[in-house]
Amino acid sequence: MSRYDNYNYRDILNSIETNGISCCPPNPCPFPPRPCPCPPRPCSCICMGITGPTGPAGPMGATGPQGIQGETGPAGPTGTAALAAYGTFVSNTGQTVTDGPVNLHAPLTTTPVGITFTPPTTSVTVLNAGIYRIEYRIRIASGTGASMVLLQGGTAVPNSSVAVLVGNSELSGVATVTAIENDTIAIGITGAETVLAATGTNAFLNILQIA
Repeated sequence: MSRYDNYNYRDILNSIETNGISCCPPNPCPFPPRPCPCPPRPCSCICMGITGPTGPAGPMGATGPQGIQGETGPAGPTGTAALAAYGTFVSNTGQTVTDGPVNLHAPLTTTPVGITFTPPTTSVTVLNAGIYRIEYRIRIASGTGASMVLLQGGTAVPNSSVAVLVGNSELSGVATVTAIENDTIAIGITGAETVLAATGTNAFLNILQIA
């Protein structure tokens, strides 16, 4: 059966009546004429050829306009603040102390930050108000009956005392203190005469601001 035989002339007639065009154009196909659906005059057939090949793709269209800016995202978590103050201080000179602070002679390896210190001196000064974690330590040759304490502003910090039980020993302590601006920190000896070791590091003070 040919494409001509399958052609629906009723559809053609409806299209012609709707669009107001002639139903009898010149015969465009090789099939024999057939009566036109528009009586009373005959006309050539109207047929549909085979589908041609797909044409080439058209050129790419122009880039569309940029979209509107989205909403700002939520803020990220707060980062860790840089340390505002820190420093480590030592003594490496033999000394005898009775009811007083221990002399410190040098900062250890790095320059203190936020803390002033002019050796030899008995205390260091923290420039910033805040909370500090402090480690303190002494090494003694003799001094049974004495105690090591941490001094803040010249006064012993509560619960910072460490007793000397035997000579030729090392005492150590850790304390957290709340300091005011330009507060002083020192290691102290109370109770009895204490002789620090004559060689090596005999006093150690490490200060770190934590808030």
